[in-house]
Amino acid sequence: DITVQSGGTLEIDGDEYLNSGNGGAATINDANISIDSGGYLKADGLGFVKAKGPGYSGTEYSGGSHGGVGGNGGASYGATSSPNPVYLGSGGNAGAGGGALILNISNTFTNAGTTSANGVGNVNGNGAGGTINIIASTFNCSSGTITANGGVKAGRGGGGGGRIVLRALSSYIGPPILTANGGAGTPAGTNGSAYINKTP
Repeated sequence: DITVQSGGTLEIDGDEYLNSGNGGAATINDANISIDSGGYLKADGLGFVKAKGPGYSGTEYSGGSHGGVGGNGGASYGATSSPNPVYLGSGGNAGAGGGALILNISNTFTNAGTTSANGVGNVNGNGAGGTINIIASTFNCSSGTITANGGVKAGRGGGGGGRIVLRALSSYIGPPILTANGGAGTPAGTNGSAYINKTP
């Protein structure tokens, strides 16, 4: 089991060379993963570095793309049908994209803290959100946040939103905040995608 206590951080780094150059990260396999209030499971800024990735347009001050299109960024990419996202967010002109959190949990994912794969913001061309892809028997996330947002800076290209997939095989209590938003900017990034599946 993995528990991230209050004040603790578990970061998962990305590898830009995986998945035919679309990037990816290792899958974490465990029985139970818990993020306590005040704890962080994150891959913020651990995707493609600035000015790199399949969603980088090369335009000055542009935002990176992934699930959504960055401001003046390149095309979006990644699974949208029967989604199983694994890719990294692209860097913008000056900010890295979000990385990938891929979790395969046989029992329970508990999130009372912060789970995130956000792009870097407050730079002259913000990074795209990355990937959060979690399969678990039970989700217990009534008080935490799950985000894969693009970076934000006024007057510069916002990062495109990332991609989130949550698959519950038994029961699902979702978080109050679940977002793959495009970052505000000029132009703003567009939103990415969030997909929730509960079976049966």
